[in-house]
Amino acid sequence: MTQYVGTVILVILISIRQVLTLRRNEELVQELRILNHQMEQEARELEIRVQDRTNALRVSAEVSRQLSTILNQNELLIEVAKQIKTAFNFYHAHLTLLDNKPQVDKINEENGDPRNIEGVQSNTGGVSLVERAAIRIKSPVIIRDTNNEPGWKPNHLLPDTKAEIAVPIMIGSKVVGVIDVQHNVINGLDQEDVNLLQSIANQVAIALENARQYARGQALVAELQKSEASFRAIAETANDGIMSANSQGELIFFNKASEEIFGYDREEVLGMHMTMLIPEKYRKMFERGIERYTATGDRRIIGNTFELVGLHKTGAEFPAELSMTSWKTDEAEYYSGIVRNISERKANEKALAHRIEREKLVNRMANKIRSAVTVEQIINIAAEETRQAVGASRSVVKIQPEFSTQNIPSPNKTEG
Repeated sequence: MTQYVGTVILVILISIRQVLTLRRNEELVQELRILNHQMEQEARELEIRVQDRTNALRVSAEVSRQLSTILNQNELLIEVAKQIKTAFNFYHAHLTLLDNKPQVDKINEENGDPRNIEGVQSNTGGVSLVERAAIRIKSPVIIRDTNNEPGWKPNHLLPDTKAEIAVPIMIGSKVVGVIDVQHNVINGLDQEDVNLLQSIANQVAIALENARQYARGQALVAELQKSEASFRAIAETANDGIMSANSQGELIFFNKASEEIFGYDREEVLGMHMTMLIPEKYRKMFERGIERYTATGDRRIIGNTFELVGLHKTGAEFPAELSMTSWKTDEAEYYSGIVRNISERKANEKALAHRIEREKLVNRMANKIRSAVTVEQIINIAAEETRQAVGASRSVVKIQPEFSTQNIPSPNKTEG
């Protein structure tokens, strides 16, 4: 009898355990479904963020490239506005200089919008958004919903504006202008747009300063023999290196910024050939470019901005950007150039590329995990993708006791 009762109890316990196990399995399946659903949502959001970030980086890089090749201030402002509006499908974009009329992008005529708008401003609390951002607080201002912004007044030329951002363009602590963008969708602008526009505003500030310095330098170089003292006074205060050479390529002017960039005192380089400032392996190619221009007028080098390798006095090489022009007097032809060290810009471009690759890796891992149907598959995918990303020979995931007592290795079991 006792043995019979014990058997019954054992059967009951086994049944209870099976029921509990079944319920636990059902709970795990439900949890896995919820997890998969959440990961699908996160993967979709991540894909959108990666696309937006990639597009933002592309536009920022394109704007940076355009800025480095445009030395005319008005052309620069119009091109930046066009790039911003087109790339992100903004309703409107323009740049305003505090000492100049705003250069406004051409609005799409097919939609019946005006093509030439000057001085477009919206008002916030009786003070224009542009003035508020540029003069009063010296920082970006964003209006996500113009309908709910007290005091905001629409511009009759831009009747569909629903959101607006203004970002000051600053050189040091001085505001020199403002980037203003508008959207025709409520909440169509957010902090990511602010960050992008701030980055572009910083690049525009540098480009404006360079354009102004270049314009001043061009005018002064043309009048070098008539007003050399004035030219030297301004060139010596420029942030970029400014150099001039005669028709034989011998340096006749070398400003203070050039001394800092290349490490030479001007007395060491005046009268020397300008190719001493680039590595020997590039000198012949540079000289051929000058000779080609002299013989044929080919402006592949002269009149353009291009990248090259600079040579410091210490022998160290560095990436540089050079804008060259030529000018003539009654007696001879001369060459002038503006040079800048772009090591920091190159490092930033490399860092941005690395960030994009990392986000692509995360996106790829999320897509693979989304297709998994078990927790073990998810863990194996995460372990293997991580192993490949860091270049390891083996990876192991340790599971907490309440989930499992086993270690799940990645599919590649090669020992390191």
